[in-house]
Amino acid sequence: DHEEYINSLPAFNGCSWSGSAYPWCKQYCPMWCWATVTGSMGHYYKGHTGSCIENQCNALIAARHMTCCSGTRPNCQGTCGRAGSMSEIMSVLRSAASKHSFRQSSSYPSQSQLDSLLSKGTPVARLINGHITAVAGCRNGQYRLVDSCASGDRWMSYSQITRGWIKTIY
Repeated sequence: DHEEYINSLPAFNGCSWSGSAYPWCKQYCPMWCWATVTGSMGHYYKGHTGSCIENQCNALIAARHMTCCSGTRPNCQGTCGRAGSMSEIMSVLRSAASKHSFRQSSSYPSQSQLDSLLSKGTPVARLINGHITAVAGCRNGQYRLVDSCASGDRWMSYSQITRGWIKTIY
């Protein structure tokens, strides 16, 4: 059970993890935030050396069993271009990082729970209305938000990062 697992994590007074091994990537198609996060999680957990576009294209192959890229040129139309479902996201995560047991929650973690996960080097996927990002780092009460629609990652407070957060994958 998710709550039992979260509550079993030790409490931390503060958090310190740079998250530098977790890559920031831009999404190559308007609806590919899910492919970007799953590709980045695979990169992080398996130590992939593929480029951001390769990781996103591999996520599409794993989820939809079709090639949506020609080399490094993505196809953003039709089935290839649509947003990913929760079942596709979880399926890609499980195949991309098979040694990590991903869990999901229909809420966001408390600050101490988030600190605990991040202090153990566990990036957290953050679903907001129609978009998915990752929290992959913490320092001095700030959290590294990795957003494929932004021009790089940002450091934000807990209250800023939890605004609009409706689902969690870790």
